[in-house]
Amino acid sequence: MRICHVRTSLWLILLALACPCIDAAESLPTAGAPSEAADADAEETLAGHSYHGEFLNEGPRQRAHLMGGTGAVKFPVTTSSPEAQAFVEQGLGQFYGFWYLEAERSFRQAAQLDPECAMAYWGAAMATRKVERRAKGFIAEAVKRKDAVTKRERMYIEALDADLNFMQRLKEKEEAKKAKDKKADDKKSGDKQDKAEDEADKDTKAEADKDEKKSDTKAEKTEAEKKAEKELEAERKEKRAKEYTEALEAIALEFPDDIEAKALLSLQLYDNKGELPNPSILAVDGLMDKVFAAEPMHPAHHFRIHLWDYKKPEVALKSAALCGPAAPAIAHMWHMPGHIYSRLKRYRDAAWQQEASARVDHAQMIRDGLLPDQIHNFAHNNEWLIRNLNHIGRADDAVDLAINMIQLPRHPKYNTLEKKGSTHYGRLRLVETLTQYERWQQAIELCQSPLLEPTDDEKQQLVRLRLLGVASFMADQSAGGEQVLADLNDQLKKKRAEQKEAGKKAADEATENAIDAAAVKAAGEKARRDAEAEVAKQASEKPSEPAAAEPDSAEAAETETAVATEATDDEESVAKQAADPKAAESKEDPAASIDQRVAAAEAKARQQQIDKHQKAIDKARTAARKPFDTPINNLVKAIAEIEGFRELAAENYDAALPLLKKAGSDVSPYYLAICNLRSGDPKTAIAALKKEAGKSKQEVLPLAWLTEIYAAAGDWKLAEETFEKLREISSDLDLEAVPFARLQPIAEQLDLPADWRVTAEPSDDLGERPDLDSLGPFRWHPSPAVTWNLTDSQGEPRSLEDYRGRPVVVIFYLGYACLHCAEQLQAFSPMAEEFAKAGIEIVAISSDPESDLQKSIKLYDDKPLPFTLISDPDLQTFKAYRAFDDFENQPLHGTFLIDSEGLIRWQDIGFEPFMKPQFVLDEAARLLKPQ
Repeated sequence: MRICHVRTSLWLILLALACPCIDAAESLPTAGAPSEAADADAEETLAGHSYHGEFLNEGPRQRAHLMGGTGAVKFPVTTSSPEAQAFVEQGLGQFYGFWYLEAERSFRQAAQLDPECAMAYWGAAMATRKVERRAKGFIAEAVKRKDAVTKRERMYIEALDADLNFMQRLKEKEEAKKAKDKKADDKKSGDKQDKAEDEADKDTKAEADKDEKKSDTKAEKTEAEKKAEKELEAERKEKRAKEYTEALEAIALEFPDDIEAKALLSLQLYDNKGELPNPSILAVDGLMDKVFAAEPMHPAHHFRIHLWDYKKPEVALKSAALCGPAAPAIAHMWHMPGHIYSRLKRYRDAAWQQEASARVDHAQMIRDGLLPDQIHNFAHNNEWLIRNLNHIGRADDAVDLAINMIQLPRHPKYNTLEKKGSTHYGRLRLVETLTQYERWQQAIELCQSPLLEPTDDEKQQLVRLRLLGVASFMADQSAGGEQVLADLNDQLKKKRAEQKEAGKKAADEATENAIDAAAVKAAGEKARRDAEAEVAKQASEKPSEPAAAEPDSAEAAETETAVATEATDDEESVAKQAADPKAAESKEDPAASIDQRVAAAEAKARQQQIDKHQKAIDKARTAARKPFDTPINNLVKAIAEIEGFRELAAENYDAALPLLKKAGSDVSPYYLAICNLRSGDPKTAIAALKKEAGKSKQEVLPLAWLTEIYAAAGDWKLAEETFEKLREISSDLDLEAVPFARLQPIAEQLDLPADWRVTAEPSDDLGERPDLDSLGPFRWHPSPAVTWNLTDSQGEPRSLEDYRGRPVVVIFYLGYACLHCAEQLQAFSPMAEEFAKAGIEIVAISSDPESDLQKSIKLYDDKPLPFTLISDPDLQTFKAYRAFDDFENQPLHGTFLIDSEGLIRWQDIGFEPFMKPQFVLDEAARLLKPQ
């Protein structure tokens, strides 16, 4: 029995309650009887967390299967299980294909089958090497078992262990050196100590003399320290890479028949870029040749593609043809040849590779019940596929794929608008495609749908508004365009006001910080002392005056005249008195005169300090204003673009041209060329599009634009030549797309057929390609939910079929004593009514027996939970939904959205429950809405 760890004081009363027991896995970390220490740790392990350490909470927790097609790998290891050997080799093949999640799963499966297989843990460490915290946990298990393996395996383990713990070893060496140096310093004589103290006194005095320069010196020192730290870090990275490379080379030299040692060394030499000077690229390529000499279909073809991708891609054409077939079950192995073909402007071949990759990914997601963006590289592959589809003119497919990416399930960890997942890339590529192919009406409709809905993301919303504004004017819906312009101008005004206020606030704060209040006060006090001394001196020097006598009438008249004269004189000399308080002392109240001098002295001291720190104040103002520069610039460009298209739609080309130029590089060169042409400057128009066609070789759109401009300018010879170049790469383009439909009159003028496309001849260096349908579906689709028949808290039978025809959220929780689970139920319960309003029911399936379900209800303030609790004590439903750790034989937290047809539309499985019910509700509304 284990007690679930208490997280909040609310649950302290539950410490006496025993949690339903799920036996720990039989290994460490995957099989074998747990030790007493492990039992003690399990007592404090949160439900759903690994019994053997936090590093095992993440990553795959469901068993692997031998899938085949992961590469010809020969890597014998010490194991008593032939099946474990097969999983080790499968895992290494998956690692070669950068399929890290599945590689870790395979290596963990090997460890499950043979807990003493040291190389299974080594492999898991390799698969998680980019997350060192996890990798260190795995390699520690390999090190424990290294004495029972061959010398070759031990060298692999020690090499990776030394690499992963490089910084720790370095730290230990540095600490040992410091301790040794300290010991040596302690032996110094007292005289030397006294001398050091004298020197310290001198240094202190010198430091005091340099007080005014202290801040500048400190800043300079900080920059120097940063530079030194950066250089030290680079030096350490180089040393680390060098040591690991040399260790792999030692294995390859010691065991020349181990081709995997050469393959791993090749990969490391490539990975060393930026950290360690590589040998000649030809030397690395030559090392790969040794691998292919032994195994022509080795997955190292992947590494050769990376090696030559940015250098000389044509050298890797053979590997591009063999990469996918070398490991057909790994999507990334189909994707990588697309790099080579794209670099060589062979976009049709690149698009085939990327579609193949997407299909293999889709097949695996559907088979294993994964969300799309859980798979490494999935979103990147599909967004690049859209780019290549645009290059070859498959506009319909590009739009469809972009829409599909946006429609895919979202998840805070993998796929949101802010993260670079399918949602982000789908919107980006959809906007590009709609703009390039002038699908203005569709753009307006999509902007008014959930696919391009408004968003709080400022940058993404601006992209949406630019598209909507431009499309509105180009589709002759000017009212919509004017509304967008009004909104953007309001935003610009507000943003500029915010920038001004931010600058003022920062300057005011910097000014206040620049003023030394003590110094100002001291200046005022000194002025007061000086003024008081002068007043006292004047008083002592002034002769005593006789008592005043009662004036006669003549004297009174004279007095009245004097008073009038004084009043006039006072008005004329106010400025003089203010500028020279001393001159007015005889006529003013002495106390007022002193206060005036104090205020003047303080004001002067304050201004001197402000003047001294004016650069810092200006810098603070500029720094506070700077974050607004880019948003303001983007708004200015967006407004200019939309205004430019407004003029373009009205055929005011002279007015449109400067606005579109001001809008920046996002504006297609085609529209600038049209404006130049219609403004009477065909030479500039042609030159711009020739440059674009030269820069974007083998892309259909620039050639279509140039053909149109040549014809419009009356140069039919060049129009015909350019049209022929377009036809050479036209086999896949959509004739109905606007840029190509505009060429129809030109085709007629040139006596070309209505369908002027030319069928492409297949390339002769692609090898044998499988039928794309054999690899998997072109689109991802949700998997059917496994049905279940269980019992609720009232002893009544419950089935998934009971919910057929309406959507349901199913929560898998780990019993009444799991505090995480109680928190999740309490998070979802208040929102049950909101889910019900959306037509969605909530069901919670517990690992508790039926008799314990009431305890979960009592934990909810002893009030009825607003949703049904169901018991699954034998965990069969947990297992069917993969909410189960096969390696440690324990249930996991799970939250699923199942639609009215019984398809799983969204899910979260993990060591912690999903705690964002609003996200689930919002996602349900989006996914279940008819598209």
